[in-house]
Amino acid sequence: MKKLTLLFAAALLACGCSTPKVAASEALGPELTVHTVPEGAEVFRDGRSLGLAPVNIPVKSNDTSFNLEGHLGGYLPAKAILDAKDLRQHGGGESWLALKPETMGTDAPELDASKPSDLDRGGIALSKAKRCKEAIAFFSRAIGLDGRYAKARRDRAHCYAALHQWDAAATDLEVYLNVAPDAPDAAKVTAEISKLRGGQEMDLSKAEQDRSPH
Repeated sequence: MKKLTLLFAAALLACGCSTPKVAASEALGPELTVHTVPEGAEVFRDGRSLGLAPVNIPVKSNDTSFNLEGHLGGYLPAKAILDAKDLRQHGGGESWLALKPETMGTDAPELDASKPSDLDRGGIALSKAKRCKEAIAFFSRAIGLDGRYAKARRDRAHCYAALHQWDAAATDLEVYLNVAPDAPDAAKVTAEISKLRGGQEMDLSKAEQDRSPH
């Protein structure tokens, strides 16, 4: 059998033939990639666990919808319903689920992962609960969506400072002033940058979270 296999391979080389190749996208078909904020939440479809985000879900020809949920300790579940037909027409796609911190309570509006203001709101709730490492993920996603969303820059800087990441905090505040030079707290932020560049700890308990422009 081994000898026949070698002879077959030699014959292919001699005639210049090759085995047919199929593009990965054609072989696998369209996929839906599900991300969560924060990352690593468990993703469910129709109540069945698909693993920890990000997860890839094949979009099959008989799929009609995707009923998704994200679960993670310390957060309320996030839900989304997607149209499978639309995904097929676009050759697949991505979906983001922003999980609401439990400290926000069930009465607070859900967080829309496509809105920087919602993500910033979730980050602020986490920072007030002294969960700055988790809050940074929300602020970073907000900034990724809109690099000129100044408020998230300042709020993330406060969390970086709480974690003693002085340079990262100062850089965010400098960008904040570049984006919003006329911010009402510009003088205060300038003083904070000076302290951070000098390695001085900031008192974040009195930080004004909601006064800067959006």
